[in-house]
Amino acid sequence: MPYHLIWESPDTMRCHFFGRVDVANLNDATNDFYNDSRSDRVTRALWDFSAMTQFAVDREQVSEIAFSDHAASCYMKPMKAAFITANPEFAELARLYIAEMEQQGGDWSNRLFASLDEARDWMASPPEPGLRKVAGSREGEGSLSGR
Repeated sequence: MPYHLIWESPDTMRCHFFGRVDVANLNDATNDFYNDSRSDRVTRALWDFSAMTQFAVDREQVSEIAFSDHAASCYMKPMKAAFITANPEFAELARLYIAEMEQQGGDWSNRLFASLDEARDWMASPPEPGLRKVAGSREGEGSLSGR
């Protein structure tokens, strides 16, 4: 199991991935999160892939995960979700996930960051007024957006 769920506060969960991560590991981590009673209070999720060495997930699987997460977003609280990686190949797949979540709509804001500190800064910022979701475009990403 190449991940740990870390409950940093009643409303913040960090999933720290390490080593080789495949689609089964992602599904297990997500299911562990959704099935934990504490997930009902989470409004901030940090999906930390900074210690991952290999990502064995393809574009189609990323699309399936986005569809599943969109379904979950319909019954969970609005949430800020940060994806943390400095890996360019994984960042491309994270952008795909973010774009697909944006296309489906919902109340989750998803962003991509190169570091945990950048993600934490965004998490601490106030919600953007009138904005249901920020994702997919350069405005919806952290420092990996090419700005």
